[in-house]
Amino acid sequence: MKRHLTGNHQELAEKPVAYFVTKTDSLKRQRLDSTRAFQQQSAKVVEVSYELSLMIAKEQKPHSIGETIVKPSILRAAKMLLPEESYHKLTKITLFDSTVKLLIDEMAEDIKTQVVEKVEFSPVFAIQCYKSTDVSPCSQLLFYTRFIWKESPEEDMLFCISLETSTTADDVFKAVSDFFQEQDISWEKLIGVCTDGAPAMLETRSGFVTKVKEKALSYSALNTRLFMKLCQDLETEHETLLFHTNVRWLSKVTRKRHIQKKNTSSFPRLIEILNEKSFSDSLKTVIKDHLQGLENEFQRYFPNIGERSFVFNLARDPFSLEVDDIPEDLQEQFLELKSISVAKDDHTSLGMEKFWIKYLSVYQKVSQRILQVIVPFLSTYLCEAGFSALVGIKTKKRNKLDVASDLRFTLSQTPPNIPRLIALKSQYHPSH
Repeated sequence: MKRHLTGNHQELAEKPVAYFVTKTDSLKRQRLDSTRAFQQQSAKVVEVSYELSLMIAKEQKPHSIGETIVKPSILRAAKMLLPEESYHKLTKITLFDSTVKLLIDEMAEDIKTQVVEKVEFSPVFAIQCYKSTDVSPCSQLLFYTRFIWKESPEEDMLFCISLETSTTADDVFKAVSDFFQEQDISWEKLIGVCTDGAPAMLETRSGFVTKVKEKALSYSALNTRLFMKLCQDLETEHETLLFHTNVRWLSKVTRKRHIQKKNTSSFPRLIEILNEKSFSDSLKTVIKDHLQGLENEFQRYFPNIGERSFVFNLARDPFSLEVDDIPEDLQEQFLELKSISVAKDDHTSLGMEKFWIKYLSVYQKVSQRILQVIVPFLSTYLCEAGFSALVGIKTKKRNKLDVASDLRFTLSQTPPNIPRLIALKSQYHPSH
């Protein structure tokens, strides 16, 4: 036994006999602990390990600093300031490199589960895709999602995956399709796709966006066939759903015409810094050219936006429109909504997004159409945030790191449910 002690546990070889007697009594008490006090104490230690690992991930630091800097710093301060019993409790905190990695992976998986649950609960959702190359070099695909949660739109990281070979539109689409299938996410509720503008994403015939649209349309076609079969079984007169889209478009008084007439009502900020005397023809020309450039860009990015202009007007202010401005299939609900005085007050107090989400359950057909406008991503700023985080986390010294878990803590708005993770653990201290 002495040979085993000196050969395998050299750090304990010089310990007095009293140390081993105390250790034996402690283990016996643990086995006989009927109040679960020891288990509760161990759970608290694991909670601390989770929290410290979370801090390491959020600060984009190497996992090894838990063992080399964080814990030694805690113990040094405790030895100087706290009694021996408190110091002994802190020595039980586990922050080995592999342990920190394991805890970060568990928390990241928990966050992903929460986000997926929110997406599944949301009536509709949109995705944003960003592709970048890290220092490996390895292509990283980063996906965000935007959805409805607790009466307001939210954005969060959906998933991140490495593509070690090719990065074609087929590869990107397969990654999304596999994730949707694995997490049981419905394609039918996907109403918007935003990308970083890479050729593989936007190519007209075989790009990622085109493939996503085809997938979503296939689900729509499936629903149509199911509806037709139901009608046939019921022996109804009609077997198809008709969508009426002929509407009288609102007259278009463009901002360019406003500027031409020196009418700055569309530009409240401009009114603050200008007066009519200083509103020269040359400045008028500059503003008009700038607006024309913006219009051209909008036409390039949104070629079919004119077909849905009524939706934007309806979303902004339904109470300023007339029934003839609305498609026939929405007119009944539109008239009901417009006739309710409290709805007009809600539109003023809640704002556009929360207003339509609130009335989704009551006026579902109209609200669903509006959600197709307000839920999709409005910009690619999350792509830039993802690139910055990727550069900060996966450095030359950490070029073999699987970045997905660490990246989630930097980009996700959802905190991990640490108490749930502890409750699910069958063994408090993970192996290291």
